[in-house]
Parts: sequence; C-alpha cells; structure tokens
Amino acid sequence: MARIIHMADIHLGARPYGFQERWMDILESFEDAMRKAVGERPDVIVIAGDLFDQPKPENSVVRHAVKVLRIATERGIPVVAAHGEHDTPGRRDNTILQVLEAAVEGFHAPLPQGSGSAAEIARSQTLRVNGVNVLVYPFRKVDLETRRKVAGALLPAFARAAEALEGPSVFLAHFSLDTVFPIDAVASPSDLPPVDYVALGHVHMRHIETGVDPPYAYTGVLDPLNIAEARAKYTHGPLLVDIEGDGVVIQEIPVAVRPQLEVEGEARRLEEAVRIIRRAAVRRTSGKPPLVHVKLRIHPGIPLRSLYQEAASVHRSTGVLVRVAPERVDPEAGRVVMGREAVDPLELLTSDMGLPRPAAGLILELKEALLEGDEDRVQEVLEKLAGYEKVLGRWL
Repeated sequence: MARIIHMADIHLGARPYGFQERWMDILESFEDAMRKAVGERPDVIVIAGDLFDQPKPENSVVRHAVKVLRIATERGIPVVAAHGEHDTPGRRDNTILQVLEAAVEGFHAPLPQGSGSAAEIARSQTLRVNGVNVLVYPFRKVDLETRRKVAGALLPAFARAAEALEGPSVFLAHFSLDTVFPIDAVASPSDLPPVDYVALGHVHMRHIETGVDPPYAYTGVLDPLNIAEARAKYTHGPLLVDIEGDGVVIQEIPVAVRPQLEVEGEARRLEEAVRIIRRAAVRRTSGKPPLVHVKLRIHPGIPLRSLYQEAASVHRSTGVLVRVAPERVDPEAGRVVMGREAVDPLELLTSDMGLPRPAAGLILELKEALLEGDEDRVQEVLEKLAGYEKVLGRWL
C-alpha cells in the first residue's frame, strides 16, 4: 500500500487578468495545498507539470516555491515533479525545476541527459522514493506532431520499464489523452504504462478515471486562472491517492480559492456603465473579496479606458476585484462589433489609449517575449521602444 498526493498546474507567478492579488492568491493556494498534503502523511508528493507559469519566474516566486517545497521535504516526504510547457524554456538552458532540484534536498525533477535510446530514457526517468516507483515522462517543448511521435516511441519503453518494477508504481506526465482533450492529445489510455496510478497534468479541468486499467486522473488547475475554470463544479485542490492491492481510492483535498462571480448588463451611456460596475462591489462573499466579471454590452461613444478606470476605483474603495469584459454593440446595424471574449489589445492601446500603432505593436511583442523568457528578443524590442520614449512618457 502507498499514499500519493497528486498536484498539477499550479502556475506560480501567474497574474490572472493582471491582478496582483491573484498573483498572491496562487502562491497562497500552493502553500495551503502543501500544508494539507503533508498532514495526510503521504509517501510521496507528485506534481504533474506547470509548477510555474513561466520558464524564468521572478526571484520572489522561486523563493516562495523553495519555502513551500521544504514544508514536505524537511519532514521526510519527497516531492517529484514533471516538467510542463510553462516551466520549460524553449532553448537548451537549465530549467527552473533543475534549479530547485539543486536547492531543495528531497525535490526531484529528472530530465534525460544526452541523446539516449527510448529504453535508456525510460530507465533514467524512473525513481524509487520512499518505496514508491515514480516514472517521470520527459516533456518536450516542440510542436504537437513531434510530441505525438515522441510519445509513440517513449511510451512503449516506459511500459517495458514498468513491467520490470516491484512495489507500487506511478506514471507522472504532463500531456493530454484523447479521451479528455482530443485536439491536443498525444496518446490514448491504452498507451499508458502498466502502473498502479497515472498522475497527469496539462488539462485544467478535473477528470478522474478509476474504473480503467491503469487508473488515471487530472487534478485540474489548483487555483482557477480564468472564469471558465472558475465555473467548474469541483473542489479545487490536490488528490490523495491510496494504492491498495489491485485498485486505488482517490479523495479530494479542498483548498480555499477566491470566489469568482459574474454580472451582466447593458449601457447606452457612460453613466449607466459606471452604475453597473459599482453594483459589482456589493457582490460580497465569505472569505476573500470576490473577483467579479462584469459582462458589459456598451453602445458607441463609451470609452473603454473609462470603464477600466472605474473598475480600478471600485477595487481601491471596496477590495472587490472587478474585471470588465466589454462587448460593443451597434444599435443601428443591430449587431455586435466587438466581442467581449476577443477584445483586440492593439485596438485598445491605439484607439483608447492613444499610442501609435507601431509602439503598441512593440509593447505586445515585448509581453510575448517576456512570457517566453526570450532574453535576446526582450532586449531587441526594448531597443526599438527607445525610439518612442517621448510618446510613451506622455502616455505613462
């Protein structure tokens, strides 16, 4: 018998919708999850990818991760992590998980060294910690077709490696199965190695299958990153997996997350829009003030910038986080001219904030480069932005 704690898709360092409070929420959720996990006295804790939101997170985020991981490792509970696409750099740099592996005794995040055969990779990615075998599938940051080819070569090798093991075994990976997310899938459940439990990450909605062989589960994202994930009707938090003989028993470990609510309205004038946004502040809940998503249909003449400024004012005065999701309508044409789920950031920066289109484009390019952790591209874009110093100074 073995007790496993399964976490995934934690995304430390993420700032959903740009709120600093949500950045802190995610750090706190991870700490809460780890403390509750340790209280269950597991043999091992596994993290199925995307511990971080970016391959090069802020130093404060890394320090927090070290502190939280040591809650487990200093009590003799090892933590094994698989790499996900968010915490894997595009270039051949050391990953942030390898940095943690060097800093935290008892934390393991194996990656294949060199270019060995599939059998050698499977053997090198198999750990035995506290009597539990953990087979860690190596994530590759390549296109989908290549990932499918890699899976076709590696999964049979992992299956052969699993067959030779004695004692409880767990397969740990960050990818999609075709039974859960077909568009992004690299394998089917029938391709999984013959282990006692398959701990998966990457799919942000919870999915548990215990009536199949091998049993597998996605924990879902630890703290919802968007409103679609917040709508999901399941308990957010890790899974406690008891491996008992020929089966597993899975229990949810609840973690408190900030409530997210939705409000809808339509405004023909700015004053009406302001009233709708202010009403969002009365949507109070127990615990932390909620994040309220205001789905707002606005008519011509209402500037987007004023809506965002009002949302920020409500936040400062009440503590309620307000996200305005505008949908611009044309009453004469009788149709939507700007969808709320597809706001063009270039349009926002140019028409509502008055930036020249080339400068706005560079700002968006800088954001992409930062998220990718591409330092060369960041430096290149910053040099181009220097030519707009006076314009940006007036805007800021």
